[in-house]
Amino acid sequence: MFGGMYAPSAGMVYPTLQWLEDESLVNSSEEGGKKIFRINETGKKFLGDGQQTLKRISAFQKKMPESKVEMMRASRKLFRTAMAVFPDITEERAKEASKILNEAQTKLAKIVE
Repeated sequence: MFGGMYAPSAGMVYPTLQWLEDESLVNSSEEGGKKIFRINETGKKFLGDGQQTLKRISAFQKKMPESKVEMMRASRKLFRTAMAVFPDITEERAKEASKILNEAQTKLAKIVE
């Protein structure tokens, strides 16, 4: 839907589901050892009320050229890689990684000068 520009993490999905349940917009049940969420009538009304916002977001994405969408995907991929290696990286490699990231930032900033 968002052309790869947004991919929610578990850290976003589960608190959101809990919030939806707290607001009585969904009902949950236990099925096969899993918690299942189902939208209820109040949630359907809430969703319907938000359709204009969703349409505006969708229109924004549709107007964006593929090259910009790809740039957003690449930046997200770079961030995820940096965060994935962060816990186990040695001090020496962290310095090397910082240098690479700083050079990339400088080169990117020059594109719009």
